[in-house]
Amino acid sequence: MQKVWNRLEKEFTEWDIHHVGGGNFVIRKDFAAKNGSAVMVALTDTGAFAMRDKDNKKEFISVNEFNEHPEVYWEEGAYHLEVQIIRNDEKLSVTEEAEIFNKIELEEILAAVQKMENIIWDN
Repeated sequence: MQKVWNRLEKEFTEWDIHHVGGGNFVIRKDFAAKNGSAVMVALTDTGAFAMRDKDNKKEFISVNEFNEHPEVYWEEGAYHLEVQIIRNDEKLSVTEEAEIFNKIELEEILAAVQKMENIIWDN
C-alpha cells in the first residue's frame, strides 16, 4: 500500500491523492472545460469521472468545491452525480460526456488513467 502511495505521489505531483480504503485510491485535479470552467476529474483504476454540482447551479464542480462539501459528494447517495468521462473496459474509451473537454485535456486525462492503472496493477 505504501509503495503505491509513494509512486502516486511521485508521478502525480499536481493531483490530490486519497486512499479511500480497501487498497483503493482516488486522485483529483481540475481541468479546463471548453467553456473555461474548472472541472474536477477524479481518477480511479477503473476510469475517470467528473462530478455534477449538487445544487444544479452549474454543470460540474471543481476540486475546491468538492473539498468544501466532501460529506455530500462522498455519501453513497451521491453516485448519481458522478459522470464517467473515460471508461476502463477492455480498452480505454471516452464517453460522450467527455465532450466538455478539448482534445488536449482529454489526451492528458487518458495518459493519467493509463499511468495510474500501471501503478496500481504493476506495483
